[in-house]
Amino acid sequence: MPFKLPVLSIHTHYDPLVPAELEEEYADDVLSEGNRSLFRQTFVDRDGHCAFTSAELVAGIKVLEERVDTGSWPAASVNPHKLNQLGSSFDLGDSAFIHFTPGEFIGDRSDTVNH
Repeated sequence: MPFKLPVLSIHTHYDPLVPAELEEEYADDVLSEGNRSLFRQTFVDRDGHCAFTSAELVAGIKVLEERVDTGSWPAASVNPHKLNQLGSSFDLGDSAFIHFTPGEFIGDRSDTVNH
């Protein structure tokens, strides 16, 4: 079922519980549903599961809030440098957004279900 609300996905570059490669699969699913305009992904230079700082979480919320309010993604939504500036502006600690492209997800069961 295609989603109809904007989604901003934030993920650490290394997560032993939910590998970043799942984000690649998620993006593929979004593209195949034709929902790219509602979807953005960003990554944080940190190990761990949901290991985000308060600054990163608030920056993500503000980006998503602007997308909902204006109907357009702000420039920060695709620019780690701008996301880090936004995160730092709240004086809530470090912000470590990075350019990162996860590898191909291996083991997608949907590829074998219909064969």
